[in-house]
Amino acid sequence: MNTQEIFKRLKIGLSLVAGFITGKLAASFSPADYSALFSAGFLAGAIGTQAAFRLLDLWRQRHQDR
Repeated sequence: MNTQEIFKRLKIGLSLVAGFITGKLAASFSPADYSALFSAGFLAGAIGTQAAFRLLDLWRQRHQDR
């Protein structure tokens, strides 16, 4: 396992943790709809974190070429 593989796994793990925290936060607003809000919050948090990492990688590539 090389460094690139380790960073890839860390990014996935961090996005899962961020999704879990976002899901718990979203679910706390309405106990009646806990499951649905947790699922939506988890999805939004995980996808948002992955999108942020992708934008950071694109920014690094652009500035590395200069």
